[in-house]
Amino acid sequence: MVVANSIERLIANFSNGKYSHAFLVETNNIEKCLKDIKKFIKVINCPNNYKENCNANCNLCKLIDIDNLPSIITIVPDGNSIKKNQLLEVQKKFSTKPVFTKFNTYIVCNSELMTESSANSILKFLEEPEENIIGFFITINKESILETIKSRCEIIKNYYEEGPNDNDNFYTDIAYEYIFKIFTKRNLLINKDFMLPLGFNRTQYESLFNKMVQIYIIRLKENYFPGNNLNDSLNISNNLAIKQLRIIEKTLQGISANGNIELLLDKFVIEMRKTHD
Repeated sequence: MVVANSIERLIANFSNGKYSHAFLVETNNIEKCLKDIKKFIKVINCPNNYKENCNANCNLCKLIDIDNLPSIITIVPDGNSIKKNQLLEVQKKFSTKPVFTKFNTYIVCNSELMTESSANSILKFLEEPEENIIGFFITINKESILETIKSRCEIIKNYYEEGPNDNDNFYTDIAYEYIFKIFTKRNLLINKDFMLPLGFNRTQYESLFNKMVQIYIIRLKENYFPGNNLNDSLNISNNLAIKQLRIIEKTLQGISANGNIELLLDKFVIEMRKTHD
């Protein structure tokens, strides 16, 4: 179900001379949201009165699409986080007025992955906004964003209708990879390195562990993990699968009961590994 698509509203507001200097955009699809934000950037900068097929004839809109304009910077996580130097570089480049566009625009994808120091480094931009600078912070979980950032941005939601299998496939892939890493990568920091950087909220963790329950039930019914090579590296008996399913269900109950996510995930990894020890 489409909850909201506020980028279209931003376009309408801009046409009426109403717009903010910074936006915190909560979404369920970073890639689609980035595409819509680029559309907004085209609308406010296009010299040819932007149309849907504009980039077929407009060189500026083409350059926006391929991220080849110095006045438009898209920041993505460097590893598991967005680093301070990435945001400082934006401020350095935007110390002068734009040449080819009306606005300097920066877009921070997965902004929930900003470190505290990187988030604090961008505050000056937000506290002392310049007329020719517009910023977007895209996130799947605005609750993970520092209050100092949220209080200085216009908060909007931009949600999309997903295909019938999109979310199901997403959680299936994450579930298989998580299970695989638990038993093949004995690193105790697996949650810090793999799970927590995903930036899931509680509802998303519930969806993930519900998917794991489904996977194990299929495993018990069909005696293999369909569509994945997990069964090639893990020879799991039915008794072992039942033990692990109970651990998954117990963890899911803790998540649904508002338990501490990090503690629950750490306990989950430890208990799952004990079944193989």
